[in-house]
Amino acid sequence: MRINFWYISSLFISIFVIIPILTVFLSFFETTSNYYQILKDTFLLEYISNSIILLLSVLILTFLIGTGTAYIVSFYRFPLSNFFKWALILSFAVPPYIYAYSLIAFFENYGTAYSILKSLFGDKNYNLYIPKFDGMLGVILSLSFSLFAYVYILARASFLYQSQNFIENLVKKVIKPQYIINSQLLIFFIQLG
Repeated sequence: MRINFWYISSLFISIFVIIPILTVFLSFFETTSNYYQILKDTFLLEYISNSIILLLSVLILTFLIGTGTAYIVSFYRFPLSNFFKWALILSFAVPPYIYAYSLIAFFENYGTAYSILKSLFGDKNYNLYIPKFDGMLGVILSLSFSLFAYVYILARASFLYQSQNFIENLVKKVIKPQYIINSQLLIFFIQLG
């Protein structure tokens, strides 16, 4: 039996990486430490609820932006539609922290949004009307704007390989025309399925 050098070396590297992670994880169960009790009494429930809110919000917003833009670009022709087919992929180039920094810098007190409103409408306290994107809302928006391109690419590829006639014929045969309120919306949801 031959000894595979890559298998043995990757095994040693993975053991070397996993030891500190296991040490921290197992320290929660030692009787001499009360890390778990401190976390449970202070921040654990808040961390879990914030993580779930963040996960679900980013999931829903990324899905809506990605599939919505893919549907519009795939099935409608409008000025600059060919440009947007490729420009929507550019969010791959921007990491989420750049989106967050840009949002906060644009909408901060006396930031760029304030300067634009001041130059357009004169001197007033526009900071009362400018939304604040720091905190959870900023994280949700910045993650969604950086991740929607993955959904956009997959949804657009699936939209391009579906026959428009097949979908319209399916709608006409399954549902009677007098019950269709908005056939374009119905076609959109059928294509998603």
